[in-house]
Amino acid sequence: MKRQLRVASIYHSTVDLLGALGGGMVVGMMCVVSFAVIFRYITGHALAGVVTISELLLVWITFLGAAWVLKIDGHVKVDIVYERLNPRVQAIVHIIVLIVVTASILMLLLPSIRVTWRAFLSGAFQLREILIPDFAYFAAIALGSLLLMIECMRQLRNSVRMVRGAAQLKTNDG
Repeated sequence: MKRQLRVASIYHSTVDLLGALGGGMVVGMMCVVSFAVIFRYITGHALAGVVTISELLLVWITFLGAAWVLKIDGHVKVDIVYERLNPRVQAIVHIIVLIVVTASILMLLLPSIRVTWRAFLSGAFQLREILIPDFAYFAAIALGSLLLMIECMRQLRNSVRMVRGAAQLKTNDG
């Protein structure tokens, strides 16, 4: 039991840290792009690599933040009908959504791991103003998808427990 709590604590700390890192990347990218705009305005010349770095950071920001946003229940959702359902039905709908999302992420995760590994072994680079290894883009997708899948499975487990607990309470009361 202590081992499970330790693993869960490490996982939560990792997701929180990577979410904060993604937020830091947003601020950093904002500063670099702002500096590049001012530099171009003053000198009439563009800074090399700003677009390339921004592209890479956008991929990392998206995938590093996805698990953290799911963890804090911050994803945009339309819940007009959902909020009118009773808690047990909400939990069942949540379970169905999590199963679909987990399956979708798994379909993204497995190929992204394979592509990341192949890109790492090949040593291929993006031929731009700045040389960035291909695997740097793909690694963000693989890591982010893995963490997002773990978070989906964690929430799925909790929702199933909630539905089972509510069903047991109902049978004990009735």
